[in-house]
Amino acid sequence: MLKARITPKTFVQGYARDAFDFKAPFDLFVGDNRFTDVRCVVRKSTGDEWFSIEAPEDAEAPPRLSAKFFAPNGHLGLEIYQNEWWCSTGVWDLQISGSIIEVRTEPSKVMLRLKARPPHGLEIQYLNMVFQDTGILIDKCGTVLLTVAGTQIQMKGSEVASADAVFNLP
Repeated sequence: MLKARITPKTFVQGYARDAFDFKAPFDLFVGDNRFTDVRCVVRKSTGDEWFSIEAPEDAEAPPRLSAKFFAPNGHLGLEIYQNEWWCSTGVWDLQISGSIIEVRTEPSKVMLRLKARPPHGLEIQYLNMVFQDTGILIDKCGTVLLTVAGTQIQMKGSEVASADAVFNLP
């Protein structure tokens, strides 16, 4: 027991991890926006995608979520790959409370706040990150603000259904 306290498994592995358990149909809530039957949230002209949702492998399987959440300094904070998530020990703090996962880059700086809405949804309540050259901010009021090449795109209170990508960016 003392050894486990001195060298916690998370630090030995270099990350903390768990998995989401969702069922179809799946809804993604990004701030106060609702995305239903969407393949990905952001697609760049290079083909790179941020936050993809793949169809279940069979009728009983869950939809498969994959996303990388980068801190404003470019370091990977949290990654979801086919519903399994892991957080690097390089972040300042990871807090899990009930259905909420919160990643902090500094004592008072939240980078990401996710809330699981089982069995059919996930909510990104707050996000401050950079994906390649695109800034993605979800503020405390639920507004999504994308910044690319000096241009800002704002989305609030919208619903998107049956789309291959919500945002196609250069």
